[in-house]
Amino acid sequence: INPAVKNLQSQSAINEKCLELGKKKSSKSTKLDEDDNPTKKAKKSGGCPYNKASGIEALRDDAILGIHDIEDLVESGKKSGSCPYYASRSAVPLCELIVLPYNTLLHAATRKAIGINLKNSVVIIDEAHNLLETISGIHSVMITGGQLAMAYSQLTQYKLKYKARLKASNLLYIKQILFILAALIKYLGGTPGKEPNQTTTFAREETKLTTVPELKSDTETYNQNLIKLVKYCHVSQIAHKIQGFMEKYRDEDAEGETKKKGVGAFLETLQNQKKEKEPISATPSGAKPAKENRKPVSSPLLGIVEFL
Repeated sequence: INPAVKNLQSQSAINEKCLELGKKKSSKSTKLDEDDNPTKKAKKSGGCPYNKASGIEALRDDAILGIHDIEDLVESGKKSGSCPYYASRSAVPLCELIVLPYNTLLHAATRKAIGINLKNSVVIIDEAHNLLETISGIHSVMITGGQLAMAYSQLTQYKLKYKARLKASNLLYIKQILFILAALIKYLGGTPGKEPNQTTTFAREETKLTTVPELKSDTETYNQNLIKLVKYCHVSQIAHKIQGFMEKYRDEDAEGETKKKGVGAFLETLQNQKKEKEPISATPSGAKPAKENRKPVSSPLLGIVEFL
């Protein structure tokens, strides 16, 4: 409900901004009326003004007293100036009945993140004929050459931008991830740092079943500690940071007329190809074209981390 966070263009940028504000000191919030207009002037602060312990506890208690849907909690949060997300999460341990989707119930990491403990609980599954398909989807992942190339390009630019500010240990982890991404790109016949359609070997279609040791041997990644790398990715939230970083600088490049390089040029190429297939629309003279409504795209590194 924080306007500074809500107005961001993608879910990854919202998550990153919310985490960033959560690490800073809180301050007085701005209460909103029924029309979402501020009832008083907000004071500037480094933290999220809606993440206050007292307000969240009050909203949590209100949520437990009756059955509320998401819209009810959002409206109550706007009126009280408290975050409904953190209030609902803090209410989980006190609730007797919790309704949630399959993915949240069956995925251990997601359950742990929102504080759900199944011990001594009765689990009721509705529409259970979809259960096997859901379990298969949760524990399966698919990555593509284009996804690997995009993740490699984004992570490379992130490293170059913040190389001087990163700790030595974090920089080492990023280099190891780049090494694995490059190895997987080569394994599929591509060239790290280039567009996915530029291959080093002849193009071919092939279906191959391989084991984990065979894949690590073929890609020469057998000396990499994947468990430590995956843990680093989860703890550091590097996938979300990269996505927010790329969206920030992509918007800055769009406003200026500077020449794009690396992933910026790659994104522009894809955009131009898409525009060639679309019908040309005329714009009145002197009128500025409306800003594109980009659909939020998840970070390509997220799926690769799950694969690892």
